Amino acid sequence: MGCASRSVRSRSASLSIVVRPFTLQRLASILAVCFVLAACGVATPSEPMPDGVPAPSEPMPDDAPAPSDPDPADPPPADPAPPDPPPADPPPADPVPDTIAAQLLAQVNAARVDGQVCGDRGTFAPTHPLALEARLTAAAQDHSEDMHAHLKMSHTGSDGSDPGERIARTGYAFASWGENVAAGYPSVDAVMAGWLGSDGHCANLMNPGFTEFGAGESGRYWTQVFARPR
Repeated sequence: MGCASRSVRSRSASLSIVVRPFTLQRLASILAVCFVLAACGVATPSEPMPDGVPAPSEPMPDDAPAPSDPDPADPPPADPAPPDPPPADPPPADPVPDTIAAQLLAQVNAARVDGQVCGDRGTFAPTHPLALEARLTAAAQDHSEDMHAHLKMSHTGSDGSDPGERIARTGYAFASWGENVAAGYPSVDAVMAGWLGSDGHCANLMNPGFTEFGAGESGRYWTQVFARPR
């Protein structure tokens, strides 16, 4: 019967193998197929890399030199050092105290730099200002106080001293001196107007030979002392 049937025989006779003749042509075909498969290989597709992720680099062999760090960027230039501050202005000179002597000196110097006509003593050209001197001021103040104490206006002191002697007592060594006195004037302006209106007193004020000055007042007794040191 047909195709589905099979017969069972004894072991010695039931095993039969149909062997096709193994020819050189068939061997060559088999070798050719194997060669093609070996040459092409079967490559498994690599997994896709996500966007932005670099492919892994190949590992470096142990003896390969490590890559050097890139040179750092040059640092930004340092800010220049600030310039030295300008030298400080020198401190102002101590102002002359606002004393009677200073007020009289200011008016005397104003008259000297303007020049004056001193009656019959002549015309005096503008001349240098005077400097306030403490010892001359002490001599002038002492004499004003002495005149006030004795209520007497004079160039001679109550002890008989003249202006030169009173100046010398202070330790001031003079080459020349002069003195103006007055009594009863209520202010610096008033007494200065009186002295400038008197020929001899005006001439003392304007004398170009004097360089230093002192003055004093006590009880409306006024004294001016002029001198030139040795």
